[in-house]
Amino acid sequence: MSDPHNIVILGGSYSGLAVTHGLLKALPGLKTQTGNSFKVTMITNSTHFWFSVGAPRAMFVPYPKDIMDSFIPIEKGFKQYPTGLFDFVHAEITGVDMEEKTVLYKLKNEKEETAPDTTIIAFDSLVIATGSKGPSPLYSYHGSHVPTLDAYKDI
Repeated sequence: MSDPHNIVILGGSYSGLAVTHGLLKALPGLKTQTGNSFKVTMITNSTHFWFSVGAPRAMFVPYPKDIMDSFIPIEKGFKQYPTGLFDFVHAEITGVDMEEKTVLYKLKNEKEETAPDTTIIAFDSLVIATGSKGPSPLYSYHGSHVPTLDAYKDI
């Protein structure tokens, strides 16, 4: 059996999640048709997706719900797919080498601390869905979900 076609997705917000879920739904059928195997890896700076569309409601005091309802654990959303097809990597992306077809990153722990060592992953296909950064963590992520969550708590 040959090595799987390695698809790496950078970013875990709206675009990154949509592309990843779309691929994971389509790839089993593609494997059946072509005989090729696939592996999808998402690398993102945060463990949580932030439902930013609901952000203005969260600014009202008192907010009628727990603010954490706006932050959804990313990895849980991928439990529905076959084991071995998807990997979630919580890390800070430090570089992309298009000639070597590699992504460099530093793993992050549950305290959002970045590891000193760089890890390299090779890709056959790369999706860059890292988004943008606004002037305040109230409007967009500034790294992980933690600064955004802290900014809401400070309102």
